[in-house]
Amino acid sequence: MALDRPETDRLYDRVIVPTLDAVNLRAIRVDRIEHNDDIDDRIIQELKDCRVVIADLTFARPSVYFEAGYAQCVVPVIYTCRKDHFDRGAPDGARVHFDLQMRNIIAWSQPDDPTFRRRLAKRLNYILRPVLQEERRALQYGIQEAQFRALSVDEQRRAMRRLLQEEFARAKFKRFGIRGNDDGSYGDTENNLRAKACYGFKRRGTSLNMVEGLVPEGGALKLLSQAVPYETEVQKEWFGANKNRRGLYFSRRIFICTSDKISRQSFLRSFANFTFDSERECFTGAILGILSWRHSGHLYRLPLLIHILDGVRSLDELRLQIRQRLEEIEPQKLKWK
Repeated sequence: MALDRPETDRLYDRVIVPTLDAVNLRAIRVDRIEHNDDIDDRIIQELKDCRVVIADLTFARPSVYFEAGYAQCVVPVIYTCRKDHFDRGAPDGARVHFDLQMRNIIAWSQPDDPTFRRRLAKRLNYILRPVLQEERRALQYGIQEAQFRALSVDEQRRAMRRLLQEEFARAKFKRFGIRGNDDGSYGDTENNLRAKACYGFKRRGTSLNMVEGLVPEGGALKLLSQAVPYETEVQKEWFGANKNRRGLYFSRRIFICTSDKISRQSFLRSFANFTFDSERECFTGAILGILSWRHSGHLYRLPLLIHILDGVRSLDELRLQIRQRLEEIEPQKLKWK
């Protein structure tokens, strides 16, 4: 606002400060605080740190327009101005500038205008509602992140596996596991996957959706290389049941969840036939397999999407990521090569 003007100073002291106090905010005006900084630097820093800016356009101070424009990139800005500055007869040096005339500016007629006080309080409450909600979310997220970090590494992994199973079930995927040999035994690969993976499927007529969740104990790409070629009994049975049908639709997704970071470049070096889909934020590729369900010997391209959910900091963050990706599932029509 214009400083050292009797009217605007009274507006600040009689209306703005007490109205902000009423909503638990502290008014800061750079000429009213003690500091030893460059005044411009201090103003910019205060604009970065504050929750909301009130910009009074009265007397059309160029600095006010500059600071309000800067603040709009950072926080909500409430514009106010003396009422006669909107009049066509107002001097050019005082009239509200053209590019702000369409703003919902709160007008005041005198420094202790009660109507202005009520409108300012109402606008503050409206603007602060989403700001406070976001601050509460950030606080809650910080608590959840601290709770997750407090868990041991093994506890984090178990929690991520449980969460994957819960979200697969929530999305109506039926649970299945790796089947053993006829004698009940498992090979090394199957045993490794059983300890670190969970699975789900949806089957409807000629459509099959499969999801797999992996929680590695180090060596994430090695575990993934074991999971990618894994063919389930569910998949075999589905192809067998539809061996005389055309127009089959199939999807398979793998979620690899870890609190560590996984190099995307290392992934592409390990899985040369995959590409990174930046729009969907996942790796896409196809597995070639010989399927004897219609024309023996034909090679079918089975679409596969791999989501690397690494650097996990909280279970809520991971839950949102999993839900978003499960909602995007859309099976593709199978084609043979």
